[in-house]
Amino acid sequence: MGKKSLLKIALVLIVICSTFVCGCAKKSVKPLQIIDVKIGLGDKLTDQFGATDKIKISYDVKNMFAINISGKPYIWLRQDIMIRDSKNSIVLVHPAVLEIKKPVNEKPARFINDVSLPAIKNLNPGNFKIYIFVTDLVSFQTATKITPFIVK
Repeated sequence: MGKKSLLKIALVLIVICSTFVCGCAKKSVKPLQIIDVKIGLGDKLTDQFGATDKIKISYDVKNMFAINISGKPYIWLRQDIMIRDSKNSIVLVHPAVLEIKKPVNEKPARFINDVSLPAIKNLNPGNFKIYIFVTDLVSFQTATKITPFIVK
C-alpha cells in the first residue's frame, strides 16, 4: 500500500472514531455554558469595589457531561479565573480555583468562590474584567464568561 492510501485510511478512521467518541453520530453536542453570573461583597450584589475588598463570584453551569464511575454518573469541572485591567493587561491569574468531581446528584446549585483584590500588587482605581473559565473535564469543553467591575 502506498502512502496516499494509508493516509486516506487513517483519515477515515479518525473521522469515524471522533464521531463515535464525541457522540456526534447520535446527536449534536450542546456547548458548555456559564450562566447567571453574580458578583458582589458578601450577599450584596455590586460591580464596584475598594482595593482591599474580596469579590464574591457565583454562577451556574449548563450542559455538563457526566462519566459513569462504578455505576454512578459523575461530573468533573475545573474553574480558572483571570483579571484584566482597562489596558487588557493581566493583573491576576488563579488557576484551578475550583475543581469538582462528584456524583451528578451532588452538583451544587451554584458555584461560589472569592477573589481577593489585595492579592493584586499596585492595584489602582479603574475598570477591570473578571474572566471565568470553566472546563468540563469529561467532554473537554471550556466556557468563558467576562464580567466587568470597577475599583474605586
